[in-house]
Amino acid sequence: MNTKILISLVLLLVLSSSAFALSTTAQGYVYITIVNNPPKLTNVHLDSRYNCAAKVVDEDPATTNIEQRWFANGEPVEKSRIKYGDYVRCELTPIDSSGEEGATYTLEFKMPKPKAQFAHVILNML
Repeated sequence: MNTKILISLVLLLVLSSSAFALSTTAQGYVYITIVNNPPKLTNVHLDSRYNCAAKVVDEDPATTNIEQRWFANGEPVEKSRIKYGDYVRCELTPIDSSGEEGATYTLEFKMPKPKAQFAHVILNML
C-alpha cells in the first residue's frame, strides 16, 4: 500500500478519535426558543360575487381570522355600501389566535355594472 495513503489513514483515525474524546467530555446547555411565525395568505383573489377571498397558511389555520377592510373611492366603507362605478379596495390581514398579524394583501377594482337578469314571464290570456 502506498505510504502516503497509509499515513493519511492513520492521521485521519487519530484526529477523529481525539475529536470524539473532546465532544464526549464537553458539557453545556442547549436552549431552544419556539417562535410563532406570522400567518400568511395565498391564493388571494376576487370571487364571482366580488368578495375578497384567500387561503390561510399557519400552524393552526382553523384558528386564524382574516380581517377585511373595504374602501370605496378612497374612503372606508361597509361592503354593503359599495355601488356601481366605485373604485374599490379590499384589504385582507390574517391574524392568528395569539394575535400575530401577517402581511396585508390588497385587491383593487372598479365595481362593474350588474349583469342583467331576466325572469321568465308566462302570460295567460283568456
